[in-house]
Amino acid sequence: MQSLTATATFTAVTIGFASLGALIVSRQRGNAFGWLFITLAMFLSVPHNLLQNYAVYALVVAPDPLLGGKVAFWLSSQALDGMFILLMTLLLLLFPDGRPATVTSTR
Repeated sequence: MQSLTATATFTAVTIGFASLGALIVSRQRGNAFGWLFITLAMFLSVPHNLLQNYAVYALVVAPDPLLGGKVAFWLSSQALDGMFILLMTLLLLLFPDGRPATVTSTR
């Protein structure tokens, strides 16, 4: 039951990121936030779900362990979590206008 709850929550968050990104890009095509939200949704949905499903099938469902099950499990949990943190940090660095903050001298 816990896995089903986590999957439903993950799906809702991914759809939220994609919807928000599409809304921003439809209004302002050059805004980096919209593209980052869309990238984040695609990055979270496709590789994470595919790797997680393969890992469960390879390690639990299949009678003989399939090749790469442990690697797929590690990638779907640890490596993608790190990428999620990096993308969220990038969003914070681009806040509020979608451009990196610059230091201006007042001479």
